[in-house]
Amino acid sequence: CVSYHRPKKIRWMMDDTQLQHADPPSESLGSKQVENNEDVESESERAELHEADRLITFTDAVVAIGMTLLILPLMEAASELGGDEEGSAATTSEYFQKDEKKMAALIFSFFAAALFWTMHDKIFRHVEYFTTTLLFLNFFWMGAIIFFPVATSILTQTPDSDLTSVVVYVGNLMTLAVLNLVMCIIIRRNPIVLKKKDRMPGMLSLAAMCVAILLLICALIFALLAPQVGAYCLFFLVPSHAIIRVVKKCRPDWKF
Repeated sequence: CVSYHRPKKIRWMMDDTQLQHADPPSESLGSKQVENNEDVESESERAELHEADRLITFTDAVVAIGMTLLILPLMEAASELGGDEEGSAATTSEYFQKDEKKMAALIFSFFAAALFWTMHDKIFRHVEYFTTTLLFLNFFWMGAIIFFPVATSILTQTPDSDLTSVVVYVGNLMTLAVLNLVMCIIIRRNPIVLKKKDRMPGMLSLAAMCVAILLLICALIFALLAPQVGAYCLFFLVPSHAIIRVVKKCRPDWKF
């Protein structure tokens, strides 16, 4: 009885299904080993990072508190509607006429805080880990958010001719914008913090923050040159969304 050994098929004779199950060439073993080493290195680096889920949730809570605190000056003014034992009670129309500056500041500050939170959300939407630098910058950003109601209250309680209150308010907004920009650059330079490397913040996010910073600088310069304008210099921020839409049309390949 003669044993018969089935000859092995040559690789070029195999079909696609057989090639999928065929042993890979010896050269791929080296590349796999390199990939495994890179995975081990990335895992060891990620072990030193901070998980982003709790930090982002904590940041959202701080933003919610900061936006809620914006209403306190109006709540204090509304508590005086009933009057005291000696004075007469004020009407609702008198309340809105007397505190129209506080009302305007509340509306503007609320939407400004929402705008900067939206930028922050686009930056950290696909972030899975925080580096130590990113962690401290995010805490500074939260500190600027908490101080924002104070800057708004200073702006409403001081006369329109007080330039310092405008500088404090615009400086607070500029701090938020600059920190957003710096954190976005750090994330783009450290793809290890992302859930997927192809989901890093896009060029349009960088452009949006640069536009906000430039408009705030223009508002501050205008306020310094024309102090009588006061808080009305903040209207420089109004065309920011339109500018971003123009940039998006000019560069359709840019993404957020």
